[in-house]
Amino acid sequence: MAEIAIQLDPAALPNPDADLRYVLPGRLVERWPELFSEDGYDYGAASERMTVFLTTRDADAAVSRVLEVLHGSPILGNPLSECGVIVAVSDVDHADDAESYRVVFPPGARFSLE
Repeated sequence: MAEIAIQLDPAALPNPDADLRYVLPGRLVERWPELFSEDGYDYGAASERMTVFLTTRDADAAVSRVLEVLHGSPILGNPLSECGVIVAVSDVDHADDAESYRVVFPPGARFSLE
């Protein structure tokens, strides 16, 4: 199982509503239940960033769908593709270090679990 991590920085969001931790993964699971399973969320220990986790059996298809949602209609007033969101993928479910993830969006971004 692969894990998709979607990291949100509240300082970059027009509406940093904590409900994003439920609405964003819920939207993905609702549209593609065969592709995604919600896998919780966490806040960085050294930052206020929130990371939403999803598991999938097909990382390539899942990343494509995540990017489709991020580039789609705003979620809770947030145009996510324009708000500093980072999407990373790990081949390890519940990876506990950032080095286990590779950033897929936006290119060149730095992913951290801190």
